[in-house]
Amino acid sequence: MKRHQPNPLEAPRRTVPAAWLLSTLLAMLVGCQGLIRLGRHEPGPGRLIVVHVGLEGPVTVDSDLIVDRLATWSDNFGSLDQKPLLDLSVLRDDERRIESAYAAQGYFQARCTGHRIETVDDVSVRVFFKVVEGKPTRLAEVVLGGFPLDAVPAEAPDGVTPAPPTEAPTVEPLQALDADAVIRLKETRARMDGLVTLEKGETWTEAAVLASKNAVREALVDQGFIFADVVATTEVNRRQRQATVRLDVVPGPLARVAQIRVAGNSDVTAERVMRRVDLKEGDVVERGRFERIEGRIFELGVFFSVSVKPDRTAVDATVGADAVTQGDPTDHAATVARLQHVKWPGTVDIVITVQERPIHEIRAGAGIAFDNKQNQGNVLVGYQNRSLFGGQRYFDATLRPAYLVQPAFWDVDQHGPGGAAALAFRQPAFLEEYLLLSLNADYTIGLEDRGFVHAATGATALSRPFFDLLTPYIGYKLSFESVLDGEEGSGEVDFGRSNFLTYFEQGVTFDWRDNLLDPRRGIYSSIRIAESLGALGSDEDFLRVEVDARGYIPVTSWLVFAMRIGWSENIALTDAPAPEKAWFKGGGASDMRGFASQDMGPRTCQKGDEFLGFARDGTDCPDGADGSFADGGDVKALAGFEARVILPYNFGVVAFLDAGQIWTRRDDIDWSDIELAVGPGIRYYTLVGPVSADVGFLLTHPSGFEYTFHISIGQAF
Repeated sequence: MKRHQPNPLEAPRRTVPAAWLLSTLLAMLVGCQGLIRLGRHEPGPGRLIVVHVGLEGPVTVDSDLIVDRLATWSDNFGSLDQKPLLDLSVLRDDERRIESAYAAQGYFQARCTGHRIETVDDVSVRVFFKVVEGKPTRLAEVVLGGFPLDAVPAEAPDGVTPAPPTEAPTVEPLQALDADAVIRLKETRARMDGLVTLEKGETWTEAAVLASKNAVREALVDQGFIFADVVATTEVNRRQRQATVRLDVVPGPLARVAQIRVAGNSDVTAERVMRRVDLKEGDVVERGRFERIEGRIFELGVFFSVSVKPDRTAVDATVGADAVTQGDPTDHAATVARLQHVKWPGTVDIVITVQERPIHEIRAGAGIAFDNKQNQGNVLVGYQNRSLFGGQRYFDATLRPAYLVQPAFWDVDQHGPGGAAALAFRQPAFLEEYLLLSLNADYTIGLEDRGFVHAATGATALSRPFFDLLTPYIGYKLSFESVLDGEEGSGEVDFGRSNFLTYFEQGVTFDWRDNLLDPRRGIYSSIRIAESLGALGSDEDFLRVEVDARGYIPVTSWLVFAMRIGWSENIALTDAPAPEKAWFKGGGASDMRGFASQDMGPRTCQKGDEFLGFARDGTDCPDGADGSFADGGDVKALAGFEARVILPYNFGVVAFLDAGQIWTRRDDIDWSDIELAVGPGIRYYTLVGPVSADVGFLLTHPSGFEYTFHISIGQAF
């Protein structure tokens, strides 16, 4: 069969130079101190645009940390209609702000000695502030107090000195705490080495003290001390340029559940929501437990959002507000004593707030899709019911008629009507609360060189989560494909079955990610085994195995390392190999990004309908070949690594390394064939996941350096 294979790299070649040009322009805008700018250039009579704000003098502190706190600011490309204007009246105040900003960085002797205005042109200026930094103040000691003394371990964490009993503010006696509270306090106290990141000898900064203070408080809140507070103070010896930081913990009572309420629901009853809540009166108020409950309720599929939180509104208003705000906030000991005497309640109400999705939803739309093998224009109509016959049963029907063009709108080889139709049904609480029954069916019609390909699939599955992490499932799937052949002028049509496959599937997933759409912490793994057997109605006998593992490591608040590894294989159970329809494909935005969608792996070379052999790349085909295509194979290996940088304004950038290959048979495996691709990417984060644009540079292409451009919704993995 002849298959036309366009060059998937032809379109990307026109795209990447534009991307490089855009990147160069952005770099110039940032680095040229206002010589290049976008937006309105007419500031009005007598007014001047500020195109750059900087510091002059020997500067060791990141100038952005200082300049960002000033009233005078610059903006060369963020605002397209209004630019920041020079205001002479605020410059003196900005000089004092600079000294305050330096003090927050540990430079208590820093001084701003004046400013300078530099004219760029007749409408714009640069503003420079003259600074003398002085020497930084170093951290001499960190003192931690406030815990009941019996909760302090024999050896304090490295770099943290426990407050002597005679110096520590009065704390609640250990006898007044129940056994559970004592255990939790000891667990938190033992973690101080990781929570308090201040180290002796480093430059003192206000941000570092605040980060350690918040980390200790958040750890206590996670343990159930929801009214906990941490009082931080710094004593500075300006002559010796040394600072002592004191953190006093006021844990308050261990909070327990009083009653549970559901708010925001109308169509879904509170009783239905509460069936997903494994919380009862008297349980400890644990934030991590609430997050798991939110996930279980959200899995019902009928809510936009779910929030489980303690209701502190009335408590804060009647108990804590006056006591916390009274007195001199600069008196450390008095502040600690005042907080210790606040009579926080031992119980608190829990409110489950939900935002319901509409029960009925009708969808309609139109669009154009581009692929390396086919372009299409399509319309979509669909209907969803999120409570079919009641009970939160989910039903979805989608019809997507299309007109198909191969290989592209601008290079037509063949064309015709096509499209897809799909039905989906989910029954939650099938037989028991967490057992999910799902049914799916779909039908597609597409183009082949000999005519139209008709394909239908149907599947049913049962799944159940355990411990909010582990989800095993079993299912049965059938797949049918046929080709509608027709010879020109014959008036005859041959509609026959080409293959019929069935699968009995088993699998399990382990999901410990913090977010499904944009994970930044945790791990994910899955294994899927499917038997295709003649005894189950299949035309072929083979075993299908797929393994996937992913990990996410937050290096800092703005940097995440993500990695994955996967292996897929068809194992023949008879002398006959697995059918071509069951072969694995590779390449694309969520696969190996050095290739276009389904374009990775060994290629079949042909001349007309004549098979000429296999090649690693279309350029390696024998002389006379007029086309090649990647048809997949029985074995697939995939690995990837990403460094994800989170930027302001919902933007992000990534740098990635992908590796992978597909082999026709297990005997063909050769690790020297592994393909490698590297590249950059841009992310824009939305409520439905990041919008992604990646450029994959294929390092192992036999004919030289090649690249492919990808746009998608969601992270690559």
